[in-house]
Amino acid sequence: MKKVLVLMFLLAMSTFMYAQSNKSLVTPQMAYKLSYHLQKHPPIITKLFCDANNINPYELRSMDGAIAAINQKPQYAENFFVKLFNYYGTGDYGYLVFKEFGFTPQEYDIALKIYNNNPKVKEARERREKAIKDDEDTYTKWQTEGAPNLPSDKVAKNAVVSCTNPDVFDKLIEDNFKPFDLQGNSDVICSLKCKVIISKDKTITIPETEDLSTKTLFEQAGLRVDEVAKYEFENIDKKVDVGQEANMSIVLRGITSDRQANLISLVKYDKKMGHWTINRKEPTYIFDNLVTKKRKIKENEKYSPASVKIAVGISDDIENLLAAELNKMLEPDKNQYWVQYSFFSLNLEILLDGKQVSRLPLKDFKKCGIITYVPKGKINFVD
Repeated sequence: MKKVLVLMFLLAMSTFMYAQSNKSLVTPQMAYKLSYHLQKHPPIITKLFCDANNINPYELRSMDGAIAAINQKPQYAENFFVKLFNYYGTGDYGYLVFKEFGFTPQEYDIALKIYNNNPKVKEARERREKAIKDDEDTYTKWQTEGAPNLPSDKVAKNAVVSCTNPDVFDKLIEDNFKPFDLQGNSDVICSLKCKVIISKDKTITIPETEDLSTKTLFEQAGLRVDEVAKYEFENIDKKVDVGQEANMSIVLRGITSDRQANLISLVKYDKKMGHWTINRKEPTYIFDNLVTKKRKIKENEKYSPASVKIAVGISDDIENLLAAELNKMLEPDKNQYWVQYSFFSLNLEILLDGKQVSRLPLKDFKKCGIITYVPKGKINFVD
């Protein structure tokens, strides 16, 4: 019994002397458990140990030497504790990691105390506390005095703006719409831009310094704020409605689908109707490859079946639009022409600093873009 008491006394004295000589709260038992666990080389834990002590994990001798030296250099353990708590947190997850090392609850408390007393941790905690207080003060101020107008890069969510009177852009579309080669699925017909201030009470103000004609169009377009911008505080769980200062763009875009683009029809002039019509005896085709201005349809040109995608039916709406365009291009005569064209529906898009916030299909505005045609020609399709 006496021998046991002597051994316990010596162990206690060694622990006391270890702490005094190294000026560390890390006990010999904690250092031993840590060293033993790291020698098993669990990859994530070992890497965290190396990162905490500026050791290259690929230099195995240096790493093994540092692990073996934890008894003599408790600073290795202290740095490791800080890294672990920063990585896993001080909650249950962090506690379970230390439990894997074989730490007792009392030893875990020592490790946590080392972490809380670390100068860098204290500094980070103070910065965090100050940031939280600043956010709380700002939130209180904005609640009483009103939130300011913020630029787009400061808001968590842009305002949502829609257009209630798109008819004001009808003349603009007519003036700017031109037949064009459609290589993708959309193309911009025209775009307008000006600075706006969208207040949190859902009013839109355009500075007097903006272009007068653009400003007038924007004002006549019946712009409506459906949702105001939101500001989200970084350090507290609060959101507030704010005003937004932004460059607003209204983009009028031609949209087409596979069944609306790159059509080829045979047309003839109908004297009774007084306009050009599609010859229904010949099918209207959709082509895989667009025939551009550089590569026009040739008279009597032969196309393999692979180039013909599908034969489609043409609605009266499309034929009327096609006829309107052909009347501008061709004089009445007895010839038939193969014409290639695309049929566009229009979308009105509203963007704030380049980010789309609403899109309105303009169903009343539809256009037919003529690409090219073959005078007195006929297209032959090879079987």
